[in-house]
Amino acid sequence: MPTALHRYGGRMRRDGVLLIAIGGSVGTVVRYLVGEAVQSPSFPWSTFLVNVIGCALLAVVASPTRPKSQRRILGTGFCGGLTTFSTFSVEVASLTNDGRSTIAIVYLIASVAVGFAAFAAVRQLVQPGPPVPPVRS
Repeated sequence: MPTALHRYGGRMRRDGVLLIAIGGSVGTVVRYLVGEAVQSPSFPWSTFLVNVIGCALLAVVASPTRPKSQRRILGTGFCGGLTTFSTFSVEVASLTNDGRSTIAIVYLIASVAVGFAAFAAVRQLVQPGPPVPPVRS
């Protein structure tokens, strides 16, 4: 019975998955270290920072002119491990449940707006011109 890796192209696919795993592992460790270094009881700064940094970095990495291996290890892997929508969602819910709805709304809106702005600004700096197509792994 063939494995999922074999169904999608054998060695090339396994190499891509390995690159994503390596990048994701490093991104996850960086996210953890930022969480340990940036602790704030008033606002979830560490998650906000890693998500915005991940958006900005993805703007550099997502260029179709970059080799697929770099897009996999840095984009899908590292940025995927670094950023975290699930923690962001839990933090918004926790702030709301704690009666801090105003901060939850500010956090929600600021995360999306600043993340997108960081991506758009960095993309314009590194690759002016037409929009970058989605990253496909």
